[in-house]
Amino acid sequence: MRFLALISGGKDSMLAAWLMGKQHSLACFGTIIPQSELSYMFHHVNAHLTLFQSIVAGLPICVVNSAGMRDAELEDLRGLLSYAKSKFGIDAISCGVVKSKYQYFRISSLCEELGLRLLAPLWDRAEEEVLGLLLENGFEVVITRVAAQGLTREMLGKKLDSNLVDELLRLRERYKFSLVGEGGEYETFVLDCPLFKRKLEIGAARIEWDPTTQSGNYFIESLRIVPKSFIATT
Repeated sequence: MRFLALISGGKDSMLAAWLMGKQHSLACFGTIIPQSELSYMFHHVNAHLTLFQSIVAGLPICVVNSAGMRDAELEDLRGLLSYAKSKFGIDAISCGVVKSKYQYFRISSLCEELGLRLLAPLWDRAEEEVLGLLLENGFEVVITRVAAQGLTREMLGKKLDSNLVDELLRLRERYKFSLVGEGGEYETFVLDCPLFKRKLEIGAARIEWDPTTQSGNYFIESLRIVPKSFIATT
């Protein structure tokens, strides 16, 4: 089965792509870039940098800009998938949805209309398990947006490691947000993962923080493509 991996640049969509790539043929990436942070379905911050992820993965990418409005962005996704089906001969797509019924059923319905199979390997998994898979399999992930009570400016640009996961677990107990950030509580960007042949390093970035809403973004302004470091075994 040939599939398109619908990616946002973030951890869940890339994890889903890698998991499905172990069973099926990953033909290309696909990204919807919303022009508004108010998108119901897609990441806004750094979404254009999925081009770099496609380069280090050695895969083509289909990109569609979207106004980010609720119904319009679904039509934009329809156009992207229709194009990829014709261009790359895909018969399935992967996505990183975990708990959001809104996202799952809208994408599932669209796939059914287009004659595509939806591959959602993270669907309804425990959120702790999803973060565990990232840590266990060498995903290098940075926090690029925070927008929930308890999440601070200092988290922007931090790497998602075991210490940060422990902190998120503690904060979730108090503030009751999604541990994987699926409700927009936080967003991420993947710098390295098992799908990549090379890795990405951040050259420059800037933080924008709104003290009124206690939310902010970590905008990556430049990236470097570098070789991976492999440890020789005997």
